[in-house]
Amino acid sequence: MNIKINKFIKDNIDSRILNYIQLQFPLVSEPFKAIGELMGIGEEETIRRIQNLKQHNIIRFISPVLDAQKLGYQTTLVAMVIPSRYLKVAERVIAGHPSISHAYWREHQYNLWITYAVPQNVSIDKEIDAFSQAVRSTDTLSLPSIRMFKRMAYFNMGIPGYDLSSHKPNTYLYSKGRAHLTSFERAILNLLQQDLPLMPLPYKGIADAAGMELEDFLSSCRSLMHRKIILRYGAAVNHRNIGYHANAMVCWKVPTEKLDNIAREIVKMDQVSHCYERNTGHNWPYNLYTMFHCQTRAICHDLVNRISVNAGLKDYLIIFSTREIKKVRIIYRV
Repeated sequence: MNIKINKFIKDNIDSRILNYIQLQFPLVSEPFKAIGELMGIGEEETIRRIQNLKQHNIIRFISPVLDAQKLGYQTTLVAMVIPSRYLKVAERVIAGHPSISHAYWREHQYNLWITYAVPQNVSIDKEIDAFSQAVRSTDTLSLPSIRMFKRMAYFNMGIPGYDLSSHKPNTYLYSKGRAHLTSFERAILNLLQQDLPLMPLPYKGIADAAGMELEDFLSSCRSLMHRKIILRYGAAVNHRNIGYHANAMVCWKVPTEKLDNIAREIVKMDQVSHCYERNTGHNWPYNLYTMFHCQTRAICHDLVNRISVNAGLKDYLIIFSTREIKKVRIIYRV
């Protein structure tokens, strides 16, 4: 892999840090010291390097990725047709909307794509109807997920000889149903959903706020991760700023009897960050959705073509993102 290095990524140590903290940020009392030991540098230097990467919008934030369904939330992918004269209106509404975590302009008739999450006791259809009116959508599709095969946004910095295979989490399927949480676990999850401060004992303030000893707090965090309530704890990276300029959602029409096997092969690809089976819509027959992140569109087209040929799938759409409107980790209050 040949990644064009951003000028603010100083050297291979920065690249190794980026690789590591995307996948497995340590849930230990002194995580920056632990990262530094792996990189052969000190704790203070580790913090300085991560601070530099954040200041230059290479690292967005360090926080948990949570299973919304286990926390009592319902989610959906929404596609909308927004007339050109209302693009700025839509962006203003999206910017301050607490239920929207991701929003992109994409090259398609359905030019606005968002991810939407609300508690189970809220009518998500009514919410989306109201949002559609606010952004002047002329046509709206809601495509809730049926199964999640992969949710792993990891952008390899291409360090020669640096094997991360032992650190990569497994892909996973949704486990249905809401998780049982203790009052302490609820407090932990509510407090943990923030950008981790860059200091030697970054979890201590969160543990204090939860009324817990630091080691008990961290043990509970690891338990929540083991139960896949916390799917991953790590850094979110601005992939465009490290050379991944071709980002496409590929929508596939897959025969039901082949979907499992095809999805399980697709998720093995490092370029695929997300893979979901979703409901179809009116005049919208696509049931498998994959997000590709590549350096160029040519690479993306080549990978998709290979899947098409190998799996015998002829009905699909490649929809490239043209601009990111919003990308945050939504706050789930439990």
